[in-house]
Amino acid sequence: MNYYRRFPGDYARDTHTLTLRQHGAYNLLLDYQYAQQKPILSIRQANIICHTDRHDPEGRSNQRAVKFILAKFFILTPEGYWNNRVREEIAYVIKKSEMARNAALAGQKRDRNGTETGQKRDKVATMSGHENIPNSIVFNDSDMRTLSERSAIPDTRFQTPDKPKEREEKPNYAPTAQDEVIPISLWLSFVEMRRKIRKPLTERGGEMIRNKLRWFRDHGADPIEILEQSIMNSWAGVFPVKGSDNGHTESFEERRQRKSQEAISQVRTRIDEVVREVDVTPRLKSSEQRTDRCLHRGLN
Repeated sequence: MNYYRRFPGDYARDTHTLTLRQHGAYNLLLDYQYAQQKPILSIRQANIICHTDRHDPEGRSNQRAVKFILAKFFILTPEGYWNNRVREEIAYVIKKSEMARNAALAGQKRDRNGTETGQKRDKVATMSGHENIPNSIVFNDSDMRTLSERSAIPDTRFQTPDKPKEREEKPNYAPTAQDEVIPISLWLSFVEMRRKIRKPLTERGGEMIRNKLRWFRDHGADPIEILEQSIMNSWAGVFPVKGSDNGHTESFEERRQRKSQEAISQVRTRIDEVVREVDVTPRLKSSEQRTDRCLHRGLN
C-alpha cells in the first residue's frame, strides 16, 4: 500500500499517554505494516525497523519504547506481531480493489458482447440483402443471442412512448372583481415576488393579505402603495408605509424639520402655561386678602 487512511481522532484517543519517543516508534511500525502488508516477525525486527542501535547513547531507551509499543498496540500471532487496525484497513483496501476489478471486467464483457452482437446483425443484414433491417428482427433471433442476452435487452415493440408531462399551472390567486382592492397586475407581481423568494403564496395566505389591505384602505392608508413597498423590499407580508402622510413619504430632511417644529411648539406651549400661572397668582392673592378683610369687618 502506497497510502492508507489515517484517523487523527482515533489515534489521539488511543495514544494520548505516549511520550515523543513512543510516538515515533509507533508510527514507524505502522508505516512498515501498511507498506509491506505483513506482520512484524520479532522484537529484533521491530528494532531494525525503528533504527535502534544498542551502541547509541539513546539506543536502550529507544528499544524500551519499541518493546512497550509492541506490547500495548500489537498482538502476537503465530505469524508475528499484528496491529488490529492495520489488518482491518488492509482487508478494506483489498475488498475495494476486488470490487473495482470485478466492475471493470463486467464492463469489458458488456462492451465485448455489444461489439459481437453488432457484427452478427450486420452479417445477417448483408446475407438477407436488406441494409436497413430492423434491429428487433435481428435481436429476436434466438440463434444469434443467448438467453441471458435476450433477457438483458428489453423488447420495446409493444411499448408506447411516454408522453411529456404537461406543466401544471400554479394558481396566481388573483383577487376577484367583487373584492378587488388593488390592480390585478400589481397583485400578480406580488405573487411572483413571493415565488422568487421561495415563499410561494397559498390561497389562504392570499386571502388574509387581501383582507389586511382592505383594512388598511378602510383606515385611510393606500393599499397600492403598501403592496408596492412590499414588492420593492421583497417582503413576504404587507406593512404600513413608513413616514407616510397622504401618500407622501417624508425624506430625512423633512422629518428632521418636522421634529424641530414639534419641539419648538412644545416649548412655546410650556412658556405660555408658565406665563399664565404667573399672571393669575397675584390676582388670586389680592382677592383672598379682600375676602379676609370683609369677613373681619363683619365679625367686628
